[in-house]
Amino acid sequence: MEQICDMLDKAFTRFDSLDGLILHSDQGWQCRHYGYRKRLEEHHIVQSMSRKGNCLDNAMAEDLFGIMKSERLYAENFESAPTFIKALDNYIEYYK
Repeated sequence: MEQICDMLDKAFTRFDSLDGLILHSDQGWQCRHYGYRKRLEEHHIVQSMSRKGNCLDNAMAEDLFGIMKSERLYAENFESAPTFIKALDNYIEYYK
């Protein structure tokens, strides 16, 4: 839960407003936790969660990540995490 809260805190401080953002996740216990749901609500974030046994709920996101991994992550060896993050930022910026 600590890792999930850390992720949320970083997002909350990085952006001035997250009103109306849709955050999609699986049904992991952390994403169903009251504290997690409450924090999203406090920042006006809409929680979206896959339905049990229905992989189509998340198909578009999974497809995007699959393509991104094959085109960016597996395409070359990165010497460090910051190098990969910079390449990923450039990849995302290109497709915006």
